[in-house]
Amino acid sequence: MFNKNNDNEEVMKIIFLSSDKIALFTFYNLVKHHKIVAVVTQPDKPKGRSHELIPSSIAVAAEEQNIPVYKPENITIDFIEKLKDLKADLFITFAYGVILKEEFFFTAKMGGINIHPSLLPELRGPSPIQAAILQGMTKSGLTIQKIALKMDSGDLLFQKPFDILPEDDEITVEEKVSIIASDSILPVLEKIEKKELNAIPQDDSKATFCKLIKKDEGLIDWHDKGENIINKVRAFVKWPIAYSFLEKNRVNIYKIKVNNIIKFDDNKDTEVGEIIFADKENGIVIKASDALLNIELLQQSGKKILGWKDFLNGHRDLLGKKFRME
Repeated sequence: MFNKNNDNEEVMKIIFLSSDKIALFTFYNLVKHHKIVAVVTQPDKPKGRSHELIPSSIAVAAEEQNIPVYKPENITIDFIEKLKDLKADLFITFAYGVILKEEFFFTAKMGGINIHPSLLPELRGPSPIQAAILQGMTKSGLTIQKIALKMDSGDLLFQKPFDILPEDDEITVEEKVSIIASDSILPVLEKIEKKELNAIPQDDSKATFCKLIKKDEGLIDWHDKGENIINKVRAFVKWPIAYSFLEKNRVNIYKIKVNNIIKFDDNKDTEVGEIIFADKENGIVIKASDALLNIELLQQSGKKILGWKDFLNGHRDLLGKKFRME
C-alpha cells in the first residue's frame, strides 16, 4: 500500500530519470498525482557559441518544483546507495540517455519502468523517432516496458500506436510521443499498483534496432533518391540538421518537398545537386537522382533561418550552381 495525499489518493514515491524536454508533460503529470522524490538527469551541456553550460529542461522543471536534482557524470555504487535511502516505490526512465547497470535496478522497491518511443521490439535503441522517419515509416508508437538489462528488451506493459504523416518531422512526432506518454503514465501506474497489468515478453526474433546518430550524418548526398533526402531533412530537423555546401558555404536545410509540377525528364542535361530553378515562380529547385526537390526553409551558416523567398532576395545568382558534399 502506498502513501496517501491530501485528497486521500494513493501516491507512489518515484525517482524520475530524463534528460530531454520530451518528458516534460509526463513529469508534470506525475508531480500532480504522485511524489517525485528525485530527478536524475545528465550533466549540464555546453550550448551555442559561448559554450555556456545549460541544464536539461527536466532539471529546470524539477528545481522549480523544489525536487532534488542529481546530475551524475557516472552512476556509481555510492550514488545508487544514496537513491536507495529515498525509499522510492518505482523509478521511471524516459529519454535519460544513459544505459543503467543492473545494480541500479534495486534503487526502488518495485524496480523500474521505461517509456520508449516505438512499438517494441521494433526500433530498440537510442534514436527510434529519427530512425522511423528516416525509414519512411507511416506508423510508430509508444511503449512502456519493464526495465531489463538488455537495452529495450523488457516485458511490455503498455503500447499505443500513432500515425507518422508525410508532413511530420522529428519535432511533431516528439510532440505526439510527449502527449501520449503523459496521458498513459497514470493509468499504467494505477494498474501496477492494483497488480492488473499482464507483462508480455517481447519476441526477440522480431527485434529491429536503431543507432546513435552522429553529427556528420546530416550531410545530404544529392545522388540519393528524393524520398530519402526528404526523410533525412524531416528526421534531422532538430539535430544534427540536414545540410549541404553551396560554393564552400554550409547551408542547413530544414524543410524540403518534391516538385510535382516540373517534369524530371525535361532536365536530363542537368547534374544532381544542381539548382535548375531559383525564382519567385518556381522556388529553389534542386535535382536529386530521381526527383526534383523544392527547398522551402534553409539557413546559410551563421545567418538566420529563412523561407525560400527571403533567401532568394539575398541570393539572386543561384541558377545553375550546385549543392555539393564538400
